[in-house]
Amino acid sequence: MPVKRKRPSADTKTQKPNNEERRVPDVQIQREGRSIEDLPQDNLINILSRLSVRRIINCGTVSKSWRLIISTPEFAKSHFERAQKSAWPLIRTNDPKRISRTLYLVEPEYESEFDVGQCTCEIGDNESSGHVHMKLDTKFKIPMRDRKMVLYDKLNPKPGARNRRFVGLKPKDHKFNVANSCNGLVCLCEPKQNNPSLVCNPLTGEFVNLPEAPMPSSTRTLILAGIGHCRKTDEYKVIRMFSESMTQQAHVHTLGTRSWRSLVGSPYSPNVRMLKLPTYLNGALLWFRVMYKGTEEIHSFDFETEMFHSIPSRPNGRT
Repeated sequence: MPVKRKRPSADTKTQKPNNEERRVPDVQIQREGRSIEDLPQDNLINILSRLSVRRIINCGTVSKSWRLIISTPEFAKSHFERAQKSAWPLIRTNDPKRISRTLYLVEPEYESEFDVGQCTCEIGDNESSGHVHMKLDTKFKIPMRDRKMVLYDKLNPKPGARNRRFVGLKPKDHKFNVANSCNGLVCLCEPKQNNPSLVCNPLTGEFVNLPEAPMPSSTRTLILAGIGHCRKTDEYKVIRMFSESMTQQAHVHTLGTRSWRSLVGSPYSPNVRMLKLPTYLNGALLWFRVMYKGTEEIHSFDFETEMFHSIPSRPNGRT
């Protein structure tokens, strides 16, 4: 009498294989060879973190595991530590008639002798002394303001309006201002008052919305904002400040929390509008203050102590 083969139960079908069952036989490894994905994650991070941003983006399309690796904080920290000696700027087109969501990374090839100093200019100058032609292949996209409004207008057209395949966007309604960047994170502000709205990672496309903060009574008051990193606590913080009633107000938000904290102690500058070019450097956010007769000062905010400092200018007016 033939013996029927017992059908596997539902539990047997859904049971996941253990480590022994998942292990590839040594004979198969010898025949097919090992894969680079067999390396420990620490070794992969060490290898991939030595690549340029352009090549890292390409590596993210190789496999899901590689994409997860380059999204880890450990990889970001390792890559930034190696890239500090050869950091390159992000460029954004400045066209008032366009939304300009694209950021271009200036990252020449390793054998190139390009020096970013060739394209720099003094504060207040509109032209540099050098001209460089370069193809910018590495592009990122930053989020769009009022995305829900765009979707609503698309799904609910006005009566009698012609159905179009595209949505006309106004820069004043959908464009973000870029405050500054820190370790690959970009702080974006709404354009009217420059109030910080979100922080995004152009490399991964991820972003986080910032909570609502106290606003000045006048809609014409300009807000100064920027993002930085506290190395002691390994936290990222956003600073915002504005002048009102002859006093300065400053608030700090730590990414991962849900509120802003008011700072005790005013910045040194009597007028926020006089502070220019927010730049993160070594745990502090720096601003240039162009004074009368062309003299300059540097004002800074320390993200560890959450204190403001001022660096006086030299006798010749330069800091």
